[in-house]
Amino acid sequence: MLANPFAGAKVRGGAKTGDLDASRAFTEGEWLLVRTIAEGLEWSYGWSAPAAQRLCFLLDFGFATGLRVSELVGAMLGHIDRDACGEHWLRVTGKSRT
Repeated sequence: MLANPFAGAKVRGGAKTGDLDASRAFTEGEWLLVRTIAEGLEWSYGWSAPAAQRLCFLLDFGFATGLRVSELVGAMLGHIDRDACGEHWLRVTGKSRT
């Protein structure tokens, strides 16, 4: 292509976003520390095995998906859709509520 045909297209409600603010994200080393502590809760702090497993799942799921806490807490089974290929998708209402 010689030019981008969408270069002049405007997106309703689409404000320019700045760079990703990484100051609120854990480094890889910090994530490893958090995960190590979570894995030891059962033995170090007397957590029940199911409670420790649930926390580890939530940490892993949150890390893998990048969901905000409010999005993770607000997720319900009714928000899961299946597409024509049989893949499952979680519908999330983002921060801007659109």
